Amino acid sequence: MALPRKRIGSSHTPLHRGQHSALSSPGHLRRQERVPHKALRLCQQVLHAISDGLAQSMDDVLQDLFVVSVIPSPSTSRLLVTVSSFDDEMPSSHHDILAALHAERSALRDEVASAIHRRRVPELIFRVVDEPPLAMTG
Repeated sequence: MALPRKRIGSSHTPLHRGQHSALSSPGHLRRQERVPHKALRLCQQVLHAISDGLAQSMDDVLQDLFVVSVIPSPSTSRLLVTVSSFDDEMPSSHHDILAALHAERSALRDEVASAIHRRRVPELIFRVVDEPPLAMTG
């Protein structure tokens, strides 16, 4: 003999065309569309803050860097900051650059904290690439 099935919730009615559940209401969709704009704005603010922090650094290795991009990785709680050197020959190795960035991580994070208006400052992850600035690529 089969056991009776338990009901989840008081009643279950299928959705028909034009009806929306609470999770897929048009207002909910509009909120989802705004998230990329907010993430983009945050990434731009972080890019400018880190660029300023690198320019103000006392370390010659960091002063020679520029920020190529800042992207969420995987969300805005952690940001991937891609940097490169203004010098085509890149006198410092990627390892030396990452070590200098790691040593200045807290100062750069403080710079980001003063530039953005959020409860929590995103974690910063750095990546170094060999990419000349756009103005230098002819």
